[in-house]
Amino acid sequence: MLLDPYRRLWTREGESQPTLAVTWALLAVCTAFPVMIGLLPHNPIIPLVALAAVGTVVGIALFFNVTGFAVYILPLMFFSGVSQVTLVLVILLFVSYLAWRVHAGDVSFRLPYPLAITLIVLTAINGLFRALDMTDARYFFVYTVIVPLFAFLVYYNLQLSTRNIRISMTIICIIAAIVGWISFGTYLYTGMPRTVATWAVGSQNKGAAFLGILFPFALVSLIDSRNDRRNFLLWLWIFLGLTAGIFHSQTRAVIFSVIIAAFYISLRDRLAMRIMIPVIIASLIALPSLLITRMAMLVGIGEVDWSSVGRVQIWLGSLELLPKYFWFGMGIHSFSIIYPVEHPFTFIKAIHAHNIYLKMIFDYGVFGLVGFLLLVLGCLRRGHRALTSVDKQNRDIEVRMLLGINAGMIGILLAGLVDSFLQDIRVAVLFWIMISFQLLLSKRVLRLGKSE
Repeated sequence: MLLDPYRRLWTREGESQPTLAVTWALLAVCTAFPVMIGLLPHNPIIPLVALAAVGTVVGIALFFNVTGFAVYILPLMFFSGVSQVTLVLVILLFVSYLAWRVHAGDVSFRLPYPLAITLIVLTAINGLFRALDMTDARYFFVYTVIVPLFAFLVYYNLQLSTRNIRISMTIICIIAAIVGWISFGTYLYTGMPRTVATWAVGSQNKGAAFLGILFPFALVSLIDSRNDRRNFLLWLWIFLGLTAGIFHSQTRAVIFSVIIAAFYISLRDRLAMRIMIPVIIASLIALPSLLITRMAMLVGIGEVDWSSVGRVQIWLGSLELLPKYFWFGMGIHSFSIIYPVEHPFTFIKAIHAHNIYLKMIFDYGVFGLVGFLLLVLGCLRRGHRALTSVDKQNRDIEVRMLLGINAGMIGILLAGLVDSFLQDIRVAVLFWIMISFQLLLSKRVLRLGKSE
């Protein structure tokens, strides 16, 4: 009786009503999984996550609001650098979505680009079994393939409204801005360079990539909100927070890629360039070491830039190995073991290939790379076609959001030429969620263009 008003949120008129026992069984699994993880020894933070997960399940059971979970709760995982938090929340989302579809009488999934996703999954499974270190391989298989794919499937199949996408992206951008401001504040207070809050020391590049993929969306939102004082101040705070975090990270690949992404946006809106130029100049004046010193190192002025020298050596060594491992790869995360064996006299520690495309080949083989490229290039092509189908004067919120998301994806793919950002779970999950948003918005914008 108590649940009757909420149960209506799960079903539409004319849909079948499965028994409550099936739904509660799924919710029981959803509860049991985090509790089981919470009982694992030597991991004191996970019991707290398990308690939060149980509370979340109770909320879902009472309100049957999977959309609310996806929009308001799941983005909170980006506050944490603990991978298990992401794992628990994404599985909660997936299982609760499954329970919702059982209530609606249809458990099917719509899968865009099925060939591309099938290639990615099958080659990833092959890479898992070919791996030399199964512990690391399982970790990366789960956190950079399965978990992001689950999030992608749910977000795409929920068919979130444009308003819901906007809210979800805003929450994620606020979290990213907090990360950026805390990182910058830490530098001002301690003088410690290249720190990114919630990421472990040495992972500033991944943290910068997380901020960078959201930077174009924040830029577009800032432009859109210029006539609304309250929203403008919020997006100005977000935009400056992302900018401070990115420049403080000194991750040159991300710095250059966000500038290129801003140029892409400026092709559709020249106001973006007017905003970008003073921000870049101010950043260079305030913190000249972020680019000038690093660029001087690269050309031999001052200390040697071992970061760049090491990458060049790793790329050259990787190209030598490419013919041997081209078709089926080395196995997931086996590069760090095989590279020093194949190049015993190298003085650079090569953990990965510092290139997402080379990493894809070495982890999964060329077919995995083909699947990845089919997916991302297909999405970008669809997004760009949608943007060009609408007259520049007819810019509604869907067009503007799609522009920011498209630019963010372009930026991370360019930055991926010199680093393997998608091996971080936060970046990987965000990237796949943004793909789902991009596909949904592209469909709506194309429909808008045809109706003009």
